Amino acid sequence: MLSPVQRIMIVPLCRGEPVPTECLVTAVYTGCRGDGPANAEHAVRAQIYKLREKLSLFGITIETIGYGRGAIGYRVRPEHRQALAALLAKFGDAMVM
Repeated sequence: MLSPVQRIMIVPLCRGEPVPTECLVTAVYTGCRGDGPANAEHAVRAQIYKLREKLSLFGITIETIGYGRGAIGYRVRPEHRQALAALLAKFGDAMVM
């Protein structure tokens, strides 16, 4: 099951292109008071970690673009995009908790 935040984050990741961390922060926190907490990038990294754990059960990998805390973004491995699309099509909103 994906949390609502993870569901928001999965949409740009499905496209297969590298998604800058700041775009994920914007996607998650736009409209929030002050556009999110001061540690928004850390919160996004934590959600990516949890999302990776969940998707790995289905053989889907999210790659980090860059290294460690200097990561500039993320993407679903190109060869895993179809599996992710199929998973989302099959379960859709049922994946959201």
